[in-house]
Amino acid sequence: MFSQIEFEQLPDQTKDWLTTYAYLHDGTWILCGDHAMFVNHSEHPNSVTIGNESIALRDIAVGEEIVENYREFCDDWPMMPFALGALEAGDENRERPLV
Repeated sequence: MFSQIEFEQLPDQTKDWLTTYAYLHDGTWILCGDHAMFVNHSEHPNSVTIGNESIALRDIAVGEEIVENYREFCDDWPMMPFALGALEAGDENRERPLV
């Protein structure tokens, strides 16, 4: 966890990395050091973060991608056009992935 002041004092390369793998919540940059780095975004999530816990919203099949709605906890990017998880690859109404 990093305060905004600590974040601003980091080298640019470190800040770039953190803006990819961390998120800002209540003025604190949070870097997940566990499985959360491998969870993707979806408008139709199968898991949710409550506090510091990730909870499945339903049974998740072996090999199924774990997805959450990032908009529920990323305070600093509420309108970011997130790339979508594989669950929505065939959805014609989906947002377009970042390129």
